[in-house]
Amino acid sequence: MLRALLSAAKQKFGAAIADVQVLLQDDPTNAGYRLQLAMFYVGDKRPRKAIDLLTSILDGITDDTDEDQKQIKASALQARGDALLSVGKHAEAVEDYEQAVKLDPEDTGVLNNYAWVLATSTDDNVRNADRSIELGTKACEITKYERPHILSTLAAGYAEKGDWENAIKWSTKAVEVGAKDAEVSEQLKKELDNYKEKKPWREKQEIEENTKPLGGKSSDLET
Repeated sequence: MLRALLSAAKQKFGAAIADVQVLLQDDPTNAGYRLQLAMFYVGDKRPRKAIDLLTSILDGITDDTDEDQKQIKASALQARGDALLSVGKHAEAVEDYEQAVKLDPEDTGVLNNYAWVLATSTDDNVRNADRSIELGTKACEITKYERPHILSTLAAGYAEKGDWENAIKWSTKAVEVGAKDAEVSEQLKKELDNYKEKKPWREKQEIEENTKPLGGKSSDLET
């Protein structure tokens, strides 16, 4: 597992996947291993494989009152929500995020991603400005208004509501906080320019599935 995590840190997700698959040969029902494998699938641009695996994990959880099972369920719901988002299935992602928030209402990753899709989805039936602002504000409070991407999400919520003053305020703050990262800063500036023109932000990801075959020795595999 340590080698898998090190491989993933180097973006060598094929090697990471191979190592976790070896672990699962001896312990095929281990939810922790399976959850980690799903995360590596996402990293390797195989979101649909991740969704199938995460659905299997969730279907196998019968007792979410047990703290360990509850945490696994929350993590699996968030991961599946993120994977669904990456393939443009916004309504399904929202369902998973809502369940995840109920299980772990302080998880800023869930709060942020949920708020973002509610503010920026291209699906009119998914967007909900008030709920987005509520979730985004909570995420900002927990992170002490120090995370540029979360500030950006709050700005997007206000933009969806048509509150351009607050959208520009929080988007400007996001640009200031994220200024040290050139790539992040460039994206945040684009969002700010949008709000200055009184345009809400819209986003729909459509990640192309990685169809390269998996297999071989873990030490030889690359993404």
